[in-house]
Amino acid sequence: MPDLKKSKGWKYFQETKFDRNTLPFLHPLRISSPRKSSKDQFLEIPLPEPQQDDFIDLLSKRRSCRSFAELPLDLEELSYILFAAYGVTGRAGFYTLKTAPSAGALYPCELYLQVNRVKSLDPGIYYFLPDNFCLKQIKLKDLSSEVQEASLGQGFVGRAAVNIFISAVFRQNMIKYGHRGLRYILLDAGHIAQNILLGAVSLGLGSCPVGAFFDDELNSLIGLDGEEESVLYVCSLGRIKT
Repeated sequence: MPDLKKSKGWKYFQETKFDRNTLPFLHPLRISSPRKSSKDQFLEIPLPEPQQDDFIDLLSKRRSCRSFAELPLDLEELSYILFAAYGVTGRAGFYTLKTAPSAGALYPCELYLQVNRVKSLDPGIYYFLPDNFCLKQIKLKDLSSEVQEASLGQGFVGRAAVNIFISAVFRQNMIKYGHRGLRYILLDAGHIAQNILLGAVSLGLGSCPVGAFFDDELNSLIGLDGEEESVLYVCSLGRIKT
């Protein structure tokens, strides 16, 4: 997409980044949905209670956890979560199919890991390659403090056993879908994050999705330029502190 940087989606993404000079202080507002108006005369139809099964139980247990024990994850547990997040489940001609859906099977998102405590892995930054189902070392260094500071100083991010960064290569999607492509990219990130969170619940681990961070500080730590590819979302994982 030669005109990526002229697209509405790209401009929106750049203009809504957080940085230390322009961080907004937002005040929550409660705005009622028009559908909840007391003037609404439509009939309300009760729904039957959902059948309790393993999947409903999994969904019911999902909660954001910000209290992590200083204990490592097993490599097998991390492998399970990465497959749940973005593992390859099949192929259709030229296209690779994964556990998360993606518009046009383009899969513009990438996963990077900032490892603090995972058995058999040194602390540092890793890149997940779904096709080969392996991790590639990017930077071997304890970056827990830097990642915490780049995440608006949120302490649980620094205490997590591992932080999974979901980034996007914008042209991968927008070359086909143009301005509207950013919508699909953000939807993709949400699909992946939910898979990570439910995978953590399945293993009895704590997890918390994070959308508040200084974009280019995190990008710099990972080695992304913030324009062609940028972090969209973070998922912090660890053993639950009791």
